[in-house]
Amino acid sequence: MSYNYGSECRKFQAKWDKLYREYAAEGMSKTAIRALWGLDWQQLKSDRAFYMHTQPLECLFSDDDTAGEDNSPLINRQLEHLSISLPEIRQWGRYDWIEDIDTPALAKAVKASSQADLELLSYLVTDGLSRAEVAKELKVSRAAVTKRLNRIKGRLEKIYCQG
Repeated sequence: MSYNYGSECRKFQAKWDKLYREYAAEGMSKTAIRALWGLDWQQLKSDRAFYMHTQPLECLFSDDDTAGEDNSPLINRQLEHLSISLPEIRQWGRYDWIEDIDTPALAKAVKASSQADLELLSYLVTDGLSRAEVAKELKVSRAAVTKRLNRIKGRLEKIYCQG
């Protein structure tokens, strides 16, 4: 599906040259003619937008072996914007949220925490669980979770205030 804007503009202008003469000969005012021209001009621009942003579907639904999303003209046209290079691909682990900590000393202290503390913090940070839900996951009381969090928070506050 191709749309030649220049050709369509020339056709539009030729059509409107003829229509202008006809309308003027019939006694229509220049304001009314201009209003009709404006409506047709808006339609031409709308058609252009439609054709520029529409892709043919026959390539996606044909019966031959080349059909499918990988042969979509829109995808082929935008492929370089959709692709990333291999170094940008990374598998995220459970504790990768630590890398997002802005303060290096704080990040180092969190990394040095025990496995149990990291797991508790990950339930809160990564999984977004409440303290009650963390308590269920760890099979401890909510008070035990709160106590451990306060202990972790106190230890990390000391490091954060020093750094």
